[in-house]
Amino acid sequence: MNGGLFHIAGIHGPNDALERTLFWDQIMEMLPDRPFMLIIGDFNNVEVAADSSSRMNRMSSDESTAFLRLCSECNLFDACMLARQKIGPRWTRQERRNGLFNWARLDMLQAEAMTLINIHHVAFQMSDHIPVTCLFSADNSQAEVHRSFYFKADAHFLRKFGVKEQLKQACWEQGTFPLGFFEGIITLIPKHTEAENLGDWRPITLLSALYKLFAKLIAARLALILPTLVPPEQQGFIKGRNVQKSTGFGVFSFFIRLIKSIMTGGFARVIVNNRLTLEFPLACGVRQGCPLAPLRYVLTTSALILQTERAVQEGRIKRLHILLLGIIVPVINSFADDTAFAIQTDEPSFAALSVLLQFFHASGCKVNWRKTKHLDLGKYLVPPAWLLAYLFISLLKTQRIRYLGILVANKLKPFDVWDFFSTKIRRRILGFANRLLSFEANLVVLRFLL
Repeated sequence: MNGGLFHIAGIHGPNDALERTLFWDQIMEMLPDRPFMLIIGDFNNVEVAADSSSRMNRMSSDESTAFLRLCSECNLFDACMLARQKIGPRWTRQERRNGLFNWARLDMLQAEAMTLINIHHVAFQMSDHIPVTCLFSADNSQAEVHRSFYFKADAHFLRKFGVKEQLKQACWEQGTFPLGFFEGIITLIPKHTEAENLGDWRPITLLSALYKLFAKLIAARLALILPTLVPPEQQGFIKGRNVQKSTGFGVFSFFIRLIKSIMTGGFARVIVNNRLTLEFPLACGVRQGCPLAPLRYVLTTSALILQTERAVQEGRIKRLHILLLGIIVPVINSFADDTAFAIQTDEPSFAALSVLLQFFHASGCKVNWRKTKHLDLGKYLVPPAWLLAYLFISLLKTQRIRYLGILVANKLKPFDVWDFFSTKIRRRILGFANRLLSFEANLVVLRFLL
């Protein structure tokens, strides 16, 4: 500006109050004298008492004093409060806790006074724990270009939101994305109440809303063609399929490039005890929490199903026949990552099956041998096929069993099915009743449970 430097800093205030106090002092020491400056991000601090319901009596604390001293000595003002037009939610987070409504505005855009002469509007999505990034551009029609700024959110990459054409081309056509686009925070969810070992925890990746929106767009398009690509033996995540009833797919090159960018560009950090580890790259696999993950998985494992069927057609694997009932059991049945093989117990079939399992080495998938079971019916049932079928049908007449979480029984009434599922959902929801969750977290829980 006017031949000088314009400083833009994106920050994320530490969670600890003492660390925030030292953080503001360090920033003030690093800044040059009276620069043209913008400080944007998640400050984890409020400037005035009215910006937080829970911090109204903490404005005299060391962290608030250090932050106000930084704003005063660097001549910083809150651009969101001075702009002619403010677009987006007022609060960074808002929740109801212990019967009281709490709020806080932690995302701010602090600007040096000389840059605030002619700010037209501030428009970005407030979101806690995600530093705000703003795209500013000058209005060339103004006489003083350096004093006219338009602040827009670069989180919207679709044209109808008014994003730059260059960003659209980079993401959609070239498959290149901003650095933080693929970042994920891995948090550990206990599988049961007495979680002690590492295996008792399930890792869930927290992804940015921008990434999920982009992945959702690709997943919606991919879901339209998956029923024609994935073999019928795979019953998971495909619309119109359920458990009750690698080439030549013709995918466009630019679509493959987008999938490859999402698969290979990810990195993550693990959050433990409210502390984040150093980031590390993710070289393979899909992340739980990504809308595209289940569709990519079933598309990958369809190669195993196709190879298995080819081995059957070539006679290398023999099907299991139930002669009395005239039933031919499918060689492979799959629901998501649960896969079952039904073959005749002869040496050639086992040898061919072992070759097929090399698929996992090529694809990066792994077999969980602790959950893998081998049932040799020939050792216990003579003849095994028809007797097994007879016992199974007799069992359905008298009892109800569950297969992959679905209730199976003879003459099952619709009321019984809904009662089974409603009881299961009610039990899951009650597990979260005593947990202290924010309003947003409760919405996420209800969405995935229902």
